[in-house]
Amino acid sequence: MDKLIDRAPRDGARVGIISTWDVENNAVRVLSAHLRAAGHHTVELYFKDWVSNHLAPATAEDLDALGRVIRREELNLVCISIRASAYAHQAEIITRYVQDELGIPVLWGGMHPTLKPEEAIGIADLSLSGEGELALTDLVNRLRDRDPELLGTQNVWFRTNEGDPDSIIRNTLRPLVKDLDSLEFRDYTTHDAKYFIFGGKYIQGDPMHGDPVFQMMGSRGCIYKCSYCYNSTYKKDIYPGQKWFR
Repeated sequence: MDKLIDRAPRDGARVGIISTWDVENNAVRVLSAHLRAAGHHTVELYFKDWVSNHLAPATAEDLDALGRVIRREELNLVCISIRASAYAHQAEIITRYVQDELGIPVLWGGMHPTLKPEEAIGIADLSLSGEGELALTDLVNRLRDRDPELLGTQNVWFRTNEGDPDSIIRNTLRPLVKDLDSLEFRDYTTHDAKYFIFGGKYIQGDPMHGDPVFQMMGSRGCIYKCSYCYNSTYKKDIYPGQKWFR
């Protein structure tokens, strides 16, 4: 954490957001759009893809390719989007590589760290729960500005001392975004600062370029309460009393 707090104001916050096995990843695209709108250097890193419902494990060559991109872009914070618990083990492998080999702090966000924050902060340096657009932008703004209230950023948990459970700072959630029109659009407009990592190599550019399918989002959340789906837990346990479907 100290290294991150020192480097971000000096070098400018340089953020990489990793999508795990998903080249579309709505979360990564809208988070990146928000950070860019706030003036931050932001790189989208699409780490592998699922092919015919198969998730090939991360290899040493894949991790090396990821490391080359991170060094090339001179990133000082790496975020990993974990949309389901099934991705958590591979996310941990990526995290250990970035922490140990590159010496860069890692933030986890997404469904898994929202539902399992204690597990997430035991591995990552920072963990972001709930909706991330405002929270991540707030965090990176505070890093840039060397804000003395950095460790009070809502939605974000901080691990300030490795191995010390008492060093974890657990911040509360901010309210859900009510006006979805206030959020940035997902960025499909450029190949700049986007990389696809697959087969031990990296390719610069948007991996969705040329894809025949384009999804639209007209709402957020869900009106149903299926017991097997994370939406029911979000409504009941994470954001009780708030309007989850918007």
